[in-house]
Amino acid sequence: MRTKFSLFCLFVALCATLAHAKLNDWNFQAVSVRSHIFESLRPKGNPEVIKECGSVVTKPYGQLEQVYKRGQVAADATCTWKLRAPANHRINIISVGFDLLDAHTDTPSDYDSAKTSGIFLYNSEEAGKGLMTMFYTSPKEHGSSSFVNSISSQENMVVEVKYHDNIDYDTQNIKIKYEFLPVDKMQELLNKYH
Repeated sequence: MRTKFSLFCLFVALCATLAHAKLNDWNFQAVSVRSHIFESLRPKGNPEVIKECGSVVTKPYGQLEQVYKRGQVAADATCTWKLRAPANHRINIISVGFDLLDAHTDTPSDYDSAKTSGIFLYNSEEAGKGLMTMFYTSPKEHGSSSFVNSISSQENMVVEVKYHDNIDYDTQNIKIKYEFLPVDKMQELLNKYH
């Protein structure tokens, strides 16, 4: 009987710990308001995952991913990808996402100032030029949102992640899903839906 009670107490303690830990895991995703329009042009299956910083990306459908673990990354680290679509194509950012994970049991110190790493989209061949939009998030913004400015006006786009060492999170997972779209078919769909 004592063993069953001990196991029950251990189970309750584990459940309470997991439930409390979940309070410190935050997920935020922003989706392009026009991405659903282009689903018929999107390849079937999962996007190819690309993790290597500094890559020139020519895959037509993919997900850029970067994982930052506190203490393993320089405070000012950046990760940049140059997306290069074929001639007569544009680049659409489908979604950006942040998964913020904390192994500690205490809650974040200040919800309003819990800055995270940032995602910057440049309508250019170089980082720092032609800023289209940027994303940050905080625990206050967990859930989902949408954004408008997601399509390049040329065959090139730069995606840059600037790391910010937030003391409230052990791990920051950042994901950016993109696709290359043929201009003529993209324009047909935009005209159809607008």
